[in-house]
Amino acid sequence: MPLSLVYLASFLRAASVFLLMRLLSWVEARSKHPFGKSFVRKLPLGAYLAYMAQFDFTYIHNSVFDQIIAPITRYFRQAEVEAWFKKAGQEEVQISSRNEMSWQGFGRKVSPPS
Repeated sequence: MPLSLVYLASFLRAASVFLLMRLLSWVEARSKHPFGKSFVRKLPLGAYLAYMAQFDFTYIHNSVFDQIIAPITRYFRQAEVEAWFKKAGQEEVQISSRNEMSWQGFGRKVSPPS
C-alpha cells in the first residue's frame, strides 16, 4: 500500500479513536455512579484507551500510523517474557504489566565464578 494511503488510513482511524476516547472520558468524568467511574477500564482495550486519552490528536495519529505501518506485530504472554530472562541467565526475574498494555522485566545478571 502506498505510504500516502497508509497515512490517510491512519488519520481516519486516529480520528475515530480520538473521538471515542474523548467521549468515554467525558462520560466517565460526569458519571455520578461508581460503575461509570470505572467502566472505561472494563471495556476491551479500556486501560489502553484511558491511558491514550491524555494525549493530543497528533500523538494519537502518530501512534496509530506507527501501529499500521509495522509489517509484523507480535504479542507475548508473561511466561514467554519471563523465559527470555531465564534463558539469558538472569536471576531474581520480575515481570510486571506496564500500564496493563505490555510487559516490563527486570533481572540480575549472574556473575561467573572467579
